[in-house]
Amino acid sequence: MATDNGQHATAVTSAPKTRPSLSPQEKKALYQKLRERMRRQILEVAQWPLGRTPYWARKQDRNEMSRLDVLGFKIVVDDPKMHRWSANGRKEDGTFQLGDLILMDIDSDSYEFYLQDNIERSDALVRAAK
Repeated sequence: MATDNGQHATAVTSAPKTRPSLSPQEKKALYQKLRERMRRQILEVAQWPLGRTPYWARKQDRNEMSRLDVLGFKIVVDDPKMHRWSANGRKEDGTFQLGDLILMDIDSDSYEFYLQDNIERSDALVRAAK
């Protein structure tokens, strides 16, 4: 029994179950979804617009942020009405932030070029050292 300002005594009861128990098939499907969610990496970007490449950057590193800006990376700002991005760390302003990291993106062709250029320069350094 609980009292209301010492005036009235009322009985406290548990809320009734609002959800019926799941069938074995429903439980199996639910558990599978939960297992998939548990396996997901914290920095995984599950969905992004076609032709774009996601990239997590350290937002406190001003030199890195400036370098990425010069290369054409932009901070991802997702539309709250039509989510085109799926990642952890969604903020009210539409950005994605996890600790010191912020989600950025660049067009996929530019990203592929930068990766290939890094490989070629690395290979050239190895050849020059021989």
